[in-house]
Amino acid sequence: MQRELTLTMETLDEAAWLERRPMPPEAGAAVYFTGVVRGTEGGRAIAAIEYEAFEQMARHQFELLFQEVEKRWPVQSVRVAHRLGRVAAGGAAVVRKLPQPRFHWQRHPPRIRAS
Repeated sequence: MQRELTLTMETLDEAAWLERRPMPPEAGAAVYFTGVVRGTEGGRAIAAIEYEAFEQMARHQFELLFQEVEKRWPVQSVRVAHRLGRVAAGGAAVVRKLPQPRFHWQRHPPRIRAS
């Protein structure tokens, strides 16, 4: 499985991630996820979050996550970008992309809760 991890102080450009989507010819699906900083928590306003990391440890922990993904799902590659530094409310803190041959609803059914 191919792995790509970016830890950056720069703003995450979600549109560029969608444009730069190398897909293996056998891939039939790509799952994208963007995590953003919430504007409130527990009824209190949040202006921004400051992300920091010991880069060597962060890379090690992401590698452990990548290994678990590779064991559990038919994923061909994983791309993750995570922001460091100050991220304002509404700003992207993490972007992930996982292409795979096809999405298996039977093996991985969506979890939907009735409200």
